[in-house]
Amino acid sequence: MSIESGFLRYLHVQIGDDAATLGELVCACDSFVEGSHFRRDWLSLAEIAHKALSVNVSDIYAMGAIPCIALLCISIPPQTNTHELRELALAVRNACTQYQIALIGGDTIAAPLLGLHFTLFGRKGDVREILCASVPQRTPLVHALMLAQIRLQKDETHKNRHMQPRSKSWILRKGVMRGDVLCVSGNLGSSLRTLRWLLRNVPCSPCKRHAQFYARRVGSEILPFVSRIVHAGLDISDGLSTELHRLSKLNHVGFLPIKTMRKESIQSGEEYEALVAVRKKNLRALLCKARARRVRFMPIAIATRGAYKGHSKTWH
Repeated sequence: MSIESGFLRYLHVQIGDDAATLGELVCACDSFVEGSHFRRDWLSLAEIAHKALSVNVSDIYAMGAIPCIALLCISIPPQTNTHELRELALAVRNACTQYQIALIGGDTIAAPLLGLHFTLFGRKGDVREILCASVPQRTPLVHALMLAQIRLQKDETHKNRHMQPRSKSWILRKGVMRGDVLCVSGNLGSSLRTLRWLLRNVPCSPCKRHAQFYARRVGSEILPFVSRIVHAGLDISDGLSTELHRLSKLNHVGFLPIKTMRKESIQSGEEYEALVAVRKKNLRALLCKARARRVRFMPIAIATRGAYKGHSKTWH
């Protein structure tokens, strides 16, 4: 039993979806802590801030939503100098700007280890989202969302309307049925390969070869655009084998592999690619929509009777 499952068991809370649904919003919270998720000699402050936000952004995308509002609780070592504080703050601002997210508050404390704890709110994908990074930082959450909605209602240009994601409901983990095709986006395994390099003290630059480990690209961002086609899904943050086990246990199905995958592709965590279930009749439509956005989906298994027994590995 892992620490997470043991704690939630005594708390009488079950592991649910990637984010919690709150009416027209979804909310996700995730941590990125030194010593557990990264080492300071692996990532620069800018890379730490970007990856910490990308982890939460991926959870919002996995629900078929678009991130818009963020809260940040950050722990900073007391020996951090002024230059590093400025660099870290600028990195957080740049990361929020890149994802068009309004940072509206949080908390800052002194602690022995650096840690970023983001709480993100996302909206449904059926609203035209050119989100307000210009919302004042001290604006209350509800007021900020009202400003975003008013701004969208007043926009009369409707440029690139056909490119905006539309969704009727959230993408949940429950909904996989027998006969469904399981597909994954992107190529899995590069994050684990980079981690092994770093553990051997081999320096790795954030180039294309190691981009997945640095979360330069979040593959689950395709989900708001295909939410009408898929009827179950999640992002791959703990390894494909672990995610398949979760889907199998929750939906009481097994998976018949239709493609042989390498062990490192199955066990690699922190990929932040999309794992979705789609009906066979909708598979072609999924592949076409994904290709239009330059994303490649690969069918890997078919849902059947039984249960899935994988080779999961706990990374942190």
